[in-house]
Amino acid sequence: MSKPLQNLRALVVDDDRISLSVVSSVVRALGVGQTLQASDGQEALDLFQAARPPVDLVVCDWEMPKMNGLDLLKTLRQGGHTTPFLMLTAHNDPESVIEAKQNGVTGYIAKPFTPAQIERKVRAMLEPAKS
Repeated sequence: MSKPLQNLRALVVDDDRISLSVVSSVVRALGVGQTLQASDGQEALDLFQAARPPVDLVVCDWEMPKMNGLDLLKTLRQGGHTTPFLMLTAHNDPESVIEAKQNGVTGYIAKPFTPAQIERKVRAMLEPAKS
């Protein structure tokens, strides 16, 4: 059931336009075929639920209006979705990392981050999908 990267769909979520653009560009540069964008968790949830074919990866900021990244993660996991989820956040304290892991986060990058960090983490998360 694995797919080549060009057949994958990523959902990038961030309320900061610059971060949204940078992260989306990094994901596309990896060869991911389609990148959907949302500026808050509620918009992301709506896009995720409507996506056909389904989203293969979520890269999401934690702090956003309407629905934050952790609430989006919880909602997806409670709905039975196991889609890889990369959290990007300034919450780098141990309690936040533990909370994200307890709620099923796949990967975690503390801000500030570099495009290379995103690339390494996304590549590692998608490797099983590639093979």
